[in-house]
Amino acid sequence: MRITHGGYISRLKQLKQSYSDLPWYQRWWFSLWSYDLSSALSEIDDENPTTEQVDNLLSKSKEAWFFKSIFGFLDEFIQAVSFFTYTGQTTDIKKRLGNDLEINDLAALASTSRSEVGIFKTILDVSRFLSAVTQCQYQKVGSKLGKDIDLLLLKGRITDNAGYSFSAISGFQYAVWAGNKKMWLKILSCLPKNEHGEVIRLKLLKQYQELKEKGVTYELDGKIMRESQFNFDANMIDVLTTQAGNMYNYNNGTILDNWEKLDQNWNELSNSAKKAMPRHIYDFLKTDYLPLGPMIESVFRHRKANEALSAIQSLDKDFAELELLLNEPIVIDEQHLAAQTSTASMG
Repeated sequence: MRITHGGYISRLKQLKQSYSDLPWYQRWWFSLWSYDLSSALSEIDDENPTTEQVDNLLSKSKEAWFFKSIFGFLDEFIQAVSFFTYTGQTTDIKKRLGNDLEINDLAALASTSRSEVGIFKTILDVSRFLSAVTQCQYQKVGSKLGKDIDLLLLKGRITDNAGYSFSAISGFQYAVWAGNKKMWLKILSCLPKNEHGEVIRLKLLKQYQELKEKGVTYELDGKIMRESQFNFDANMIDVLTTQAGNMYNYNNGTILDNWEKLDQNWNELSNSAKKAMPRHIYDFLKTDYLPLGPMIESVFRHRKANEALSAIQSLDKDFAELELLLNEPIVIDEQHLAAQTSTASMG
């Protein structure tokens, strides 16, 4: 079957041109270490490709993730497959290309590949930072930014706990997309009070505007979608409201009489939140065993449900406050800069 989608053909031509433009030694290295992929790339007809040729190239791409990560020239091709169809259905990138290597695998490769250790280290650092952001590890995020604030300027691939897979997103953009106010405040608090901090603030403002105007692309259950923020739909809010109400009748015997059913419903809510909501919302609802009895447990759960609801319902106000923060220039700490300059000159 021939592929005729104009946008797809255009991306495919860009892919082959990018390959042709590589320095000769990179093409040589590429063909040496991944001959099958090099052949598949050379053989594909960029004027009138067949689905068989595309399938072959995708298959070989999976085996050659190393070169995709280093040179980046396969990104245009993958992006084309993500957005254009050729069989009537959107190509399932996750199944055909597989996920990126696990962080431990990247770390091992970064320690053994001396010639490209700098590139691998950057990939590894971004992966670890994005993982910390999506898992709501606030202290770890602060620690990483304290060592390398420029991590905020880089985008990477990440799949969060709910299964949303992003091919190119920054840590700050993910925090905003997920509606995690605590995380974006943590990130902003790490900006240094100097000229470089001001540069990064402006970059974050640009990232925010890009997210709000264009959205970000992600894959979920084989479907490619684009949104500017996580969709907390009405059904989720209704369920949370109902559960909060169910846990409120402390004094009229309802809790004791129906605890087994209420407990089951709450556990189902917690499990569904883990699969469908960003981590910071799930953290409100995750089931922790407290041997304190139904009455006290119901108080905790009522509070948890209301906290989750409040976090969702206040997002419009939170985003407005975030815009004000992003538009406020960094106040440079002149005394701190003077002390640093003095120390440097003495050294």
